[in-house]
Amino acid sequence: MPEQELSDVFERAVGDAAPDLGLLVTGATARGDAIRLRRRATLTGAVAAVAGLAVAGGLLLHPGPPATAVSPGTGDLGAPPASAAPSVQSTLPSDRVPLTGSAAMVTLRELLRPQLVVDSWDGDGSPSDAEVRTTITVRLLDRDSGHTGTLQIRVASPRPQQPPTGGFDCKGHPDTDQCVPIKGKDGERGTVYLRQDESQQISYLSELVRPDDVQILMLATGTDGNEPVVTRAEISNWVLSPGWQPVIDRKAAEDAARRMETDPAVNPKQRPDARIKAAGASAVATP
Repeated sequence: MPEQELSDVFERAVGDAAPDLGLLVTGATARGDAIRLRRRATLTGAVAAVAGLAVAGGLLLHPGPPATAVSPGTGDLGAPPASAAPSVQSTLPSDRVPLTGSAAMVTLRELLRPQLVVDSWDGDGSPSDAEVRTTITVRLLDRDSGHTGTLQIRVASPRPQQPPTGGFDCKGHPDTDQCVPIKGKDGERGTVYLRQDESQQISYLSELVRPDDVQILMLATGTDGNEPVVTRAEISNWVLSPGWQPVIDRKAAEDAARRMETDPAVNPKQRPDARIKAAGASAVATP
């Protein structure tokens, strides 16, 4: 409706008391323009001020990586939490290295019964900031049954502040875990118990801590719904082996690497790199 017609209608409705609608519209428009100009000037000044602070303070904002948490599943030991403590690697002499994957495999091969064959294996010897940690994952074949399974072994020192899974005693374990305590003659203590995931896959987990603050974990998992090829009795004994040392002689690590390279029970195509870093380099364990 045109402005004049709108004014006429308004005057007829309210009589002489009607204000001039044209003046109202014009005044409101002018006032609105003034308010918008002031807001625009204020916003521009604020943006300029923030930009100046960012440049002056060196605030180059880059998105960081999202925080993630690893939850161990039935068939995986998971990853221990990172620590901000100084690295213990700098304290190792040149003739000492963290337990390598090859050296861990040599210890394991001496424990396996003849029916269990190593089909393949892999090792992760990268230490965290505040602990020496070596993990090996082994695929085993049971000659008698023809079944396969995996075995994960982790050796860590010092042990994490909190047990990664069920702890070192059977308190709080449900009856379905069939938890059994482990006690060694030299003060070792731990547990071995059963775990079952959503697909009903069974695993046996053994956790042990020694008086020297070394933690040893073993996780045996079956495949295709079968029970693990390693028994609970076996892993509860294997965790007590004195061969699980977090730090070993460099020569022993080199000998273990050569031994595993020629081990006839290991598939050559699945054999990890077994080289040892030269003296003076960062002492990171390799398989």
